[in-house]
Amino acid sequence: MEVQKNYLNQGNSLFRYFTNEEDAKSTLDLTTFFSPYGPFKRNYSYFGPGGILQMYASFTENYDVDYILNKLLGLSDLNTDFDKSLNVGGKGIYLHQAFISSISEMAERMFGSLAYLEVKDSIIYSTYKDLVKRGENVISPDSLQLFAKEQYESSDFQYEVFTEDSYIGWIEGERLFSKEKILVPAQLILLFYMLKPNETCIGYSTSGGLASNINFEETVYRGITELIERDAVNLRWTCNISPDPIVLDEKLSKDEFNNYKEKSELLGGEINYYLHTLDFDVPVVSAVQINPNFNRYAFIAGGGVDVDIEKAILSAFKEYGQSLEPILFSLMSPDTSYSQGMRKMLEVDRDADISNIDHFFKIMSFYGYRNNLEKLKDYFGGSNFTKFSDLQKKYPNRENKLEYLYNFLNCQIKLDFSSNSEKLGMVFDNLKIS
Repeated sequence: MEVQKNYLNQGNSLFRYFTNEEDAKSTLDLTTFFSPYGPFKRNYSYFGPGGILQMYASFTENYDVDYILNKLLGLSDLNTDFDKSLNVGGKGIYLHQAFISSISEMAERMFGSLAYLEVKDSIIYSTYKDLVKRGENVISPDSLQLFAKEQYESSDFQYEVFTEDSYIGWIEGERLFSKEKILVPAQLILLFYMLKPNETCIGYSTSGGLASNINFEETVYRGITELIERDAVNLRWTCNISPDPIVLDEKLSKDEFNNYKEKSELLGGEINYYLHTLDFDVPVVSAVQINPNFNRYAFIAGGGVDVDIEKAILSAFKEYGQSLEPILFSLMSPDTSYSQGMRKMLEVDRDADISNIDHFFKIMSFYGYRNNLEKLKDYFGGSNFTKFSDLQKKYPNRENKLEYLYNFLNCQIKLDFSSNSEKLGMVFDNLKIS
């Protein structure tokens, strides 16, 4: 007979009241990284102020990553600017949700950034052509279309075309479906990567698809769905394809969400929901609030994705809160180090050249000026309204989300044997590199 242990938490509101043994141990493991000397320095958690939609917010501050890297690599002048991307926040209706989300994201970003230190001695430096001659299984340059032809032709473009003769570093990955081991370009995978003097610079890595969770299956699920979300949102925005407005003609099953929805309507700042789904038939949703009465920060948005439409909407709503609360926090507590970091991310001139904006928060800040709100009118002016009740029939709650996603993606790949399908496989392979 197998005995299952569960934990009851009676004294700390930062943790869930009831959880299983695995979840409890994983959560406690995360808290051990807090120390005045790093890697997690401190956490701010609070309930939102009055006058707005009150939600819990939690922000975790990291130790100086450049200092850590300089010490571990024996350097003195390395400057990565990682701290700009490590101002992480947590989202949640309850305090424990926001707190756990915050420290999980910090672990994801921090340890993802330091992964290079663990694998640097196993990186293989060679060309695709030479590795193939040695009998190695290597991802083909032809299957990775990294940049557009026009970008390569630009005189100030710093990346070179990835060819069979490009001398680069390679690390081992594993294909998601076949479990086949394969070598992939390290500089496209590792968040922090040091090029050798004679190494060809072919591209860079992003945190898209980077995920952390208490179990492997949920981690892979979140990594894949994040890629699908970013793909849909970026394509619609770049190609100016208006998302479809969602009509909430029925209440969601979560009373907490329904209560917040009613409160937002009473406060006069209605939150609208949009469907961004494109090539992959998985619901990608954004929660958007545009308040023309504000001179600044009048545009707030959050995104969510899940095979279940209700969970996608709820996730978008939570991320809306995650976007809103840091702005308010930085305004209310301007002298904290976190607020100073937020201002670096948010600060942008009203008349800035949008092509030079390099951070998502600055996009919100730029369009958040009252004079710039008009520029969003066409994008959010889509007329293809879709009812929540109809979406619920199409994207119901599923017991095994990862299995559904695997089957769905496997079909997508098998139906298309072009180089695009290889690219898709590569993108998902990245999730399993360790």
